[in-house]
Amino acid sequence: MTLRGGGVGSVPVRFIDSPEDLRDLQLALRSALHVAIDTETVFQPGDLGSPGPLRVLSAAMQLPDGAEQAFVVDVRTVDPVLLAPVLNGVVADAWNANFDALVTDTAIFAPARTPRDQGILWWDAQLADALLHQGVTGFSWFHGLAWATERYLGISAEGKGTTQLSYNATSPLTAEQIAYAGADAVETLWVAMELRKLLRSEGLETVAALEMSARPFLDHMQRCGLGFDSSGYASYLDQRRAEMADCLTALAELTGGGQGNLFSTALEPAWNPASEPQAKAALNGFAAPNVRAYLARNGRGRLLQDTDSLTANVLGEIGGPLAETLQKYRAHAKVLSTYGDNLTPFLAGGNRFHPQYVQVVGVNTGRLSARNPNVQTFPPELKPFIRPLQEGRVFVHADVSQAELRWLAQVSVDSALRSAFHAGADVHLHTAGRMFGVDIDSLEPKRRAELRARAKTINFGIVYGQGARALARSLTHAGAETSVEDGQRLLASYLAAYPQVAAWVSRQDRLVDQLATSPPPVDWVASLRLYDEYGPLSLFRRAFRDAHRRWPTESEIRAERSEDGVWASRFEDAMVLGLDGVPIGWESRTIAGRRRRFTVGVSGLLRRFGRVLAAANPSELAIVLARHGLQGLSEQRVDKVLEDRILRRSLVDNVLARVGWEGSLRWWQAALKDSISAMVNAHRNAPIQGGVADAMLGAYAALWARIGADDSLWPVLTVHDSIVVECPADRAEEVCKMVEEAVVAGFGQFCPDVPVTVDIDVRPSLSSPAS
Repeated sequence: MTLRGGGVGSVPVRFIDSPEDLRDLQLALRSALHVAIDTETVFQPGDLGSPGPLRVLSAAMQLPDGAEQAFVVDVRTVDPVLLAPVLNGVVADAWNANFDALVTDTAIFAPARTPRDQGILWWDAQLADALLHQGVTGFSWFHGLAWATERYLGISAEGKGTTQLSYNATSPLTAEQIAYAGADAVETLWVAMELRKLLRSEGLETVAALEMSARPFLDHMQRCGLGFDSSGYASYLDQRRAEMADCLTALAELTGGGQGNLFSTALEPAWNPASEPQAKAALNGFAAPNVRAYLARNGRGRLLQDTDSLTANVLGEIGGPLAETLQKYRAHAKVLSTYGDNLTPFLAGGNRFHPQYVQVVGVNTGRLSARNPNVQTFPPELKPFIRPLQEGRVFVHADVSQAELRWLAQVSVDSALRSAFHAGADVHLHTAGRMFGVDIDSLEPKRRAELRARAKTINFGIVYGQGARALARSLTHAGAETSVEDGQRLLASYLAAYPQVAAWVSRQDRLVDQLATSPPPVDWVASLRLYDEYGPLSLFRRAFRDAHRRWPTESEIRAERSEDGVWASRFEDAMVLGLDGVPIGWESRTIAGRRRRFTVGVSGLLRRFGRVLAAANPSELAIVLARHGLQGLSEQRVDKVLEDRILRRSLVDNVLARVGWEGSLRWWQAALKDSISAMVNAHRNAPIQGGVADAMLGAYAALWARIGADDSLWPVLTVHDSIVVECPADRAEEVCKMVEEAVVAGFGQFCPDVPVTVDIDVRPSLSSPAS
């Protein structure tokens, strides 16, 4: 049978529509050197969130003699349960293994009563591809198999889309459908083999193995889901709506009165509390002394202006009845608008959330993200309603204590910081004692708590590159009035207390500083061309995805767009290009080898270009700056104006028309320097957050090895450095031990010189431990 795509056509396809032929498939699978498995499901319009029933299972393999073979099994005539002994224990490549695992577990292994931790052992080529791109500007989605086939094999995967959606439950398979299914398996096999070579050449094999080993735990965590008390939550929302109405009444009374109606005593203020400009005006008019006092503390004894922020921290520092009530109103409004009734569509049968946990592409550091819904960012107010729904079940909640600081001690080899962890000391008190040169134990409790709070802020801030200004702001908000000069002295004391941490920070920051000072030559014309092409291309790609449920290949882009659009499709986003046509950037690595790539986006560069011009205010460009309204503006205001993509692109055209590339080069270089320097904190943090993410992947794998075979133990949530398992109450102590052992094992792989402490407890809901 001839497969689509030319280069795949040499692989023979064996069609199986009779149970008697499964023996040949089993023998081939057991002897194969490499195997790839793909599934085709019955298309169900209107249900894009879950796969339809299995219709075809295809397998491609490389045999010991180097020959390749593909099989296509029609489950309409072959009972899928018969495939369980054939496939159990097979190591197979897949593109998006979570999809194929769910399909095969549902149709094959669950009906055959195969234990939960058995079945096919998947290697996800899609995750491998994502690891090669991690950190690249704009890379926030998974590529499709058609894209990968074209990128890695040079084969155009024709027919994707229409054939993919043509499978139904009753009609006999056509030759085209059989060929399509076989080709998908062959392409997956070949792409996976190429990706393994690339992972090896890029030093990513270890972290790829971590991602693959953690995938089953995360996949089943999504399937288990989180129980949700929807009726209790509905009552809670009613209460929040009533409290928000009370806030509106109070705001009206504090600002000269408001409007009411015949059916309620509640009032509405004459201004909109959700509007920041109107909120500033209200504060300036009715809380002027508090506003002036707040701004005076920051060296500006005046009222609020357009460029001033009005965050929760700022409202807290302004203080007084109006600011405090506005802060409460915002809190209610945020919960009701962000969550409120918006959670209902995500509740599946049985009142459970089944969020998608995204590996690799979720966060550049390697941490997981969650979506549909994002349960990792649920506020404390929602947590009491996250609970086991069955009587006699509880949550085991485990959290790694000070994970990032332990990782800092590991990578910096700082003996003083390590000794604190080995001694089991309170690391924040230990840091305070070294920073301030005092005997912590001899201090009064209030003074000891004050110094500990300062040390804690710096301990965590140093990992994120927190500077003196940010540190001063954090401490001031926490109630310890701190000037920028004080912040500088505190940072100097911290680095003196931990000299090896200071040396590590210096090495991390120096690399970025050197690149900012002496960046490689840039092809400015090509970079701007990419920016112009990528905007329309991105819109086309997303429209194509909405229509076809996958991203387009270059050949499909070529059919609809110009050659320029095809050129732009080779990149993940509009990035600054070197003279060799390769995006300018650098990389960071974790201990396990996870690579985060840093590239410079053209969109951000253009905004910095405008900021540099506005600050320099060159006489030869006075007319251009005036035309774009950029003269005399603060940095924040310039950023606001340049949010308009058309305006910032017009600015560039006008600058080039007036002084050309040569005349504007010094400003482009300054903008590039600023863009690179802005990533210094992310570069410092990447090996810390990424390292902890690697350790957590190891913990997930170790925990799955302990609980995977037990259907009564459900992984239900992970948030950064924490894990939640739902289990029978009478087994909670046993599960606590298993979780702790798994976390210690995960961290021990890459953080062997610093002990890990796991805070673990049993809870009736996500909000608090059991009494």
